[in-house]
Amino acid sequence: MKLNRKEGDVKRMMSRQASAEREKRATITKAEGDKLAAVNLAEAAKTMADSPITLQLRTLQTIDGLGPNPSNTVILFPAQMGELL
Repeated sequence: MKLNRKEGDVKRMMSRQASAEREKRATITKAEGDKLAAVNLAEAAKTMADSPITLQLRTLQTIDGLGPNPSNTVILFPAQMGELL
């Protein structure tokens, strides 16, 4: 009876350890993904700063991505007017 209980305890400990390892790997993978996303965002910001037209193109791409969904209301106004707001 005691031997059977100890085997159960060992199995639970191994299960907890395996779960902790999976959580550790998931945390590392998420951190690496966040780092890569930050690098890509920094590169995109540099590209847009070097070429202002890219920001306008990205804005148009975003507007186009809204699609013909009736729940989306888009109000467009000239950029100069936006600077006044």
